[in-house]
Amino acid sequence: MIYLATLTAFIAIGGVGLLSMAMRNTKPGKKRLAKEMAAMRLDLEKLAGELIPIGDEELELFSHTQEGKYLKKGSRLIAKGVYTTLFHERIMAYSFKKYLGGKVFNNAVLLVRTAQNEFLFQLNKDGILLTVDGSEVGVIKDGGKLFGKKTKKVLAQILPEENKLMKVITYGNEVASMTLPPSAAQMKVDIGHRVYEFVKGDLKKEEQLLLIALTSLELVMRNVA
Repeated sequence: MIYLATLTAFIAIGGVGLLSMAMRNTKPGKKRLAKEMAAMRLDLEKLAGELIPIGDEELELFSHTQEGKYLKKGSRLIAKGVYTTLFHERIMAYSFKKYLGGKVFNNAVLLVRTAQNEFLFQLNKDGILLTVDGSEVGVIKDGGKLFGKKTKKVLAQILPEENKLMKVITYGNEVASMTLPPSAAQMKVDIGHRVYEFVKGDLKKEEQLLLIALTSLELVMRNVA
């Protein structure tokens, strides 16, 4: 009888533990999301270190090379890392977490930091909510189109791959063309792989923000998919 009671207690405790773990890995509500974002920011701050401000020159030198890269796949997918320039200067840091249930693209959170800005992507089945520096910008859906929160019009998008390049459009104009991420074998031979084949000079602040937002999402999702 004592053995059965002890066994039952252990099973009950184990069940509570599993339930608690499952709750922590399910999609959070607003309050829990705020707590998780605070924890992710602290972790990202430690990982990122000192990031260089982004200007026209830094965009041209933006590379596919990462430092501190971490990727844990499974039902609870976690990824983080810091992208650098061709000169190994840290330019952009990210932290990604997928929650239980659903596919990678519709049940996750991505936090991205540069020296000047913070980008939050909330991925769900209806699209990807983009928030920049605490302000909601719009929703990314329909093949990567960013629709403005107020206007509901397309603010920016990344066009489908053509000749191993992807054009980035903001406000109807091409501002950059992205290169495909190199394979691990290619990175071993040559680490000098630029993120952009072409970047328009003298970008307006809004154009640069949208470019970095769509670029960071594209880079990370290709990394974790």
